[in-house]
Amino acid sequence: MQDQINDEKSIISNVKVALPTVSEYIRNNSNKSNCGTFSLNNDNDRSTCPNSNWMFNRSDIWLTLSPDSSISFAVFRAGDIGGCGVYSNGGSVNSAQYGIRPVVTLSSDIQITGGDGSSSNPYQLSL
Repeated sequence: MQDQINDEKSIISNVKVALPTVSEYIRNNSNKSNCGTFSLNNDNDRSTCPNSNWMFNRSDIWLTLSPDSSISFAVFRAGDIGGCGVYSNGGSVNSAQYGIRPVVTLSSDIQITGGDGSSSNPYQLSL
């Protein structure tokens, strides 16, 4: 996981909205013992890991911000191909067949003061 995080640090960005990285995807899995690293995620990707990661969505495939060093024009993908969580090879950054899911970076001073995150009851934030 540390190697993945170090690779991601080479991506320089000052924006507040971006695509999630592979390490962010993996760190959002509640089952750390079976899915808490890239290799564990891949070993358990068809059963345990998709079911314990709130970012996983069976209905689509989306691109991450993390480059895939095996193909110069590719990034890692997340989503459902046979029940996988996050995987490499073929996530072309210029491909219209994959979606994107931007994330917003908030200051650590921001607190969730209400809501449940649904469309009918969105989170309420305050400083």
